[in-house]
Amino acid sequence: MVKLYVHRLCLSSYTLYKELKARGTLDKVKFVDTSNSLKAVKKGVFSVPALETQGMLVAVDPIEVELVEAAALNEDLSRFAPKTVEEAVEAFFKSLYASGYLSCVSLIHGLKPILKDLSTVRLLAKLRLGTTLKTSEVMEGILKKMEASEDEVRSKLAYICFKNYVREHIWLNPKASYEDIRNTLNESNVTSWLLAKTSVGRTLIPNNLNTVKKAANELIKLGNNKLETTTAKTKEEVETLSKDIEFQKYIKTKRSS
Repeated sequence: MVKLYVHRLCLSSYTLYKELKARGTLDKVKFVDTSNSLKAVKKGVFSVPALETQGMLVAVDPIEVELVEAAALNEDLSRFAPKTVEEAVEAFFKSLYASGYLSCVSLIHGLKPILKDLSTVRLLAKLRLGTTLKTSEVMEGILKKMEASEDEVRSKLAYICFKNYVREHIWLNPKASYEDIRNTLNESNVTSWLLAKTSVGRTLIPNNLNTVKKAANELIKLGNNKLETTTAKTKEEVETLSKDIEFQKYIKTKRSS
């Protein structure tokens, strides 16, 4: 049975759960709750949902319900794989932007940590689904996009990190107003949050902490004009997840013992 790594506080996990349930295929997939799973970290689950077949991760958010069902039926998954380098590059950035963790890592370090790991590149670009595309060609395409659109990519990464900062405040205090969150937006707080968000022990703590402070100030700047709307949208998201008691209970039953 294929595995689907999920989390009860993840809207993408919830959406996929609802789609599988509506199509009557929920029982064809083994859900794994990542809330207390060190195995998920070791497996390289950088974002959820994440799909595993035959012991290997083949895709991470965004994931189509049709892909999950095809995997459950042991069908050829290559029809879901990118056919061109351009499609693979697009898939890579979609997966990157869907991962709050990798977006924060990339905002601080650039794409170097990811591009040094061919396995992660193949996962994010959906190449593990089966393709004749060469990883080196896809990496070259990613670098070309960065050269052409570096400011645009960085702006997107910063906003994704900003949304994660707001979301995690609301997880901790659902009643927090945008004014409450605004009061936390200073260099010390946001820098500390980014360090905690992106590091595993000492791993990925940069030697030059000014890079983290630079990223923190980009998030603080976003708070000047996007905080109120981002807070409102995030509260709606959290409320949607918390209200579906059946979903919450279902995911909790998948927690590691």
